[in-house]
Amino acid sequence: MSDRTPRQGPDGAGAATSPALVRAATQSLQDRRDPRWVEISDRVLARALRATRRSPLIRARSASGVVHVSEQVLVAYIRDAVDGVVPDAALLHVRTDLVGGDTLTGVTLSLVARYGVELLPAADEIRRLTAACLVEVLGPVDVPVGLDLLHVHFADVIVGDPSHSGPWADPARGPDGPTR
Repeated sequence: MSDRTPRQGPDGAGAATSPALVRAATQSLQDRRDPRWVEISDRVLARALRATRRSPLIRARSASGVVHVSEQVLVAYIRDAVDGVVPDAALLHVRTDLVGGDTLTGVTLSLVARYGVELLPAADEIRRLTAACLVEVLGPVDVPVGLDLLHVHFADVIVGDPSHSGPWADPARGPDGPTR
């Protein structure tokens, strides 16, 4: 068949297709800009920011007494403290364990590391950073921060850059674990 030979379309009608015609159609779609796309994107962003997501509250101590911190806030602080700080390791997932509804009893960090990295020193550094973050966000915690409270798990060891791998590569998983 030549580039100009009619082909049968889904409705049975012949349709002339050529690489040049496909390129022209693609370029036409890419050049078309809806002048309202900024307005629409602002509306979508505003709606997403208004949406709330329930999160367990974790008991913390401040100078004025007991306060509660959202688990989402704690996880965000832990991610900020740990992710990208330890070379050749990337944080995949943070899980908190609570007892009594609001008392933190454990934190599990799942990571991926580059092949060849010394895992024990990397885990020690991640544990140290996480412990400092917990004390900063929650104040003195009821359970002493140590090996009993913090568990560092290397879920995978890869040859490439660990910061480019993660649960988002699998559509069945969200950024903090399996979606339900």
